[in-house]
Amino acid sequence: MKESTRKVAEDTLRKKLLSFNTGNNNDCILVKEENLNWLTNTNVGQQCIDKLMLSKMPNDGAKLDVNAVNMLLSFSRNANERCLNISQAIKQRLIQTERQKLNEKWIEYDIVVVVPPGTRLGIGAVLVPMMISPPGLLVKKFLNTSNVSPRDERLIGGSDVITATTATTSGPLENSKVISSNERSVKKVMPGDIIVAINNNRISQNTIPMALMTLTMVSQMSMMNKAAQKMTFRLSRFCPASKELILKAQEIALEPNRLNTFLKSPYILQYSQATQPRKGEEVAYWLLNQNSVISEIFAPFERKDVLEQLFSKHKLTLNGSDGLLQKEFDETNVKKMYDMYTISSILKKFMDAGEVGRGRNKTSLKTAKQVVTAVVSHMKACNIYEQVQQNIGDKNKKRKRDKSTCL
Repeated sequence: MKESTRKVAEDTLRKKLLSFNTGNNNDCILVKEENLNWLTNTNVGQQCIDKLMLSKMPNDGAKLDVNAVNMLLSFSRNANERCLNISQAIKQRLIQTERQKLNEKWIEYDIVVVVPPGTRLGIGAVLVPMMISPPGLLVKKFLNTSNVSPRDERLIGGSDVITATTATTSGPLENSKVISSNERSVKKVMPGDIIVAINNNRISQNTIPMALMTLTMVSQMSMMNKAAQKMTFRLSRFCPASKELILKAQEIALEPNRLNTFLKSPYILQYSQATQPRKGEEVAYWLLNQNSVISEIFAPFERKDVLEQLFSKHKLTLNGSDGLLQKEFDETNVKKMYDMYTISSILKKFMDAGEVGRGRNKTSLKTAKQVVTAVVSHMKACNIYEQVQQNIGDKNKKRKRDKSTCL
């Protein structure tokens, strides 16, 4: 009787939560169906149900604790926001992965900066700390005489550190001379470049404050020195691919079927709900970190790419009818690896878990290279290695012939 009453109370809470959805549009859905079971099983949800049961009217939504319901709605909003954020981050990761194939690069060059005596604040630029790779000081924009207040010798806005000069219209950094570069197109410093070293001292994430202090000291000393201060900077500049190639990479990265493969990961829902564990369950702390969750989502696909590259050296492939992930061998002739796995199952096991056990009292396979070596050795022992290579080679030749015929 108590269980049936509790079920009625749970259904009442579910209906109440769903009543806050104002339409079928995703923007109008406050409480998603996939979050209902989680919400009702949080500590707050269970306490709300307990109070409703005590009222002796478990089917009366009006008896629900208003504060508890509002708290559950806030949980739902937070979960929706986390779900949206991680979905956007996954899209960016896919685009970033695809753009890595475009041969975009960072180029470095060296300059000499001469800070003349009597200038107000040194090199004449707005610098922003950059914590990501490469770490350093981003040149946000240059400053000239009109940017400088006659009273303020140091202008700080948020995280931006501003240094300026009154000696000329443009500052020392903008007028600096490039002394070495591995790219001929680099003629001068541009906004968007990153200072990565000062006087041959490389800037790291930990030394960014020290680099800012160094430039502040230069600014202060320039007001007292009678001689010019000479410094060498190394800067890094990102050279993107053409707009057409970038758009093509984005199109490939966000192809609907490919994108859906990542967005349907159960880790996304677990991440969105991780801030409020179910009653009696502990918080899975790694699920609170977006980067950790995204790494876990991408790991099987990255392991597959590594396996594909290593197998290609043996003229083998993972995909296709003769690919090792699809190929089914006659078990009467090809025994299971370690008496546990078919070739395809051991590969799928490694891609999913990043490790493959080999049975009792044996060390597991923990790297893609170990897995490939084990599979190739097993195929040779079963006399199928050369045959599979031949089949794949014949199909590749046929594909090339068909392509040339079409042309």
